[in-house]
Amino acid sequence: AENAYYDAVTAHTKDFQENLFQEMKGRIKEDDSSVPYKYNDYWYSTRYIIGGEYPLYSRFKNDLSANEEIMFNGNEMAKGHDYFNLGGIA
Repeated sequence: AENAYYDAVTAHTKDFQENLFQEMKGRIKEDDSSVPYKYNDYWYSTRYIIGGEYPLYSRFKNDLSANEEIMFNGNEMAKGHDYFNLGGIA
């Protein structure tokens, strides 16, 4: 009931909402990544891929030129679910 009421009350702002959303989305770097950090023998990093909604968590053994090991691929893990939240990584 609340969603229907909200939709009715804000119907006149739909175009504005979409334009605002596209403007904010356009300011986000889609292929962003974190600064790698070293813990024990691994370098850890988080990155996003273009078109993806969730991060990839990866690590590199000893140095950043080593083969990337994907630990968690949020986009793959979210497939088939209406909602996905990996939670904290420790």
